[in-house]
Amino acid sequence: MTAGLSSAASADAAARPSAPWHLWLMGAVGLLLHAIAARDLVETVRMSQTYFAERGYGPAQVEYFTDYPVALHVVAGCTVVAGGAAAVLLMLRRRWAAPAALVAVVGQLAMLAATVGLLDRWQVLGPRSVLSELVVAAWMVAFWLAARHHRRRGVLR
Repeated sequence: MTAGLSSAASADAAARPSAPWHLWLMGAVGLLLHAIAARDLVETVRMSQTYFAERGYGPAQVEYFTDYPVALHVVAGCTVVAGGAAAVLLMLRRRWAAPAALVAVVGQLAMLAATVGLLDRWQVLGPRSVLSELVVAAWMVAFWLAARHHRRRGVLR
């Protein structure tokens, strides 16, 4: 019975298209981005004065995070976990990379809408902060589209 399973797995692997080089690059970059985001989230939730000083934040920026809604911390946490999971799943060539990436995209866009639209992020943290988050959001959309493409091509199982 084990031999039958081994030959079936071998046939599946042989029939599956090989992973292009950029799949590995996207996975590694995605993992790096979400590791950075995880550190940012943890340090922000902890209200780390050292971290805020490293970022060059003054009293107004620290106050911004002091009154940060818990719900947005939860959304940010889900976004980081989903994005990191999507990167790992992509490198493992699992089909669940695309749905995980979509969860991360939705979370990132929700965070942008809430922080820019409701919390005055542009005024408090400046345009550079918002623009960098827009670049990350664009990257995440591209990541999701690529994962979806590879899933449809059969690269992901």
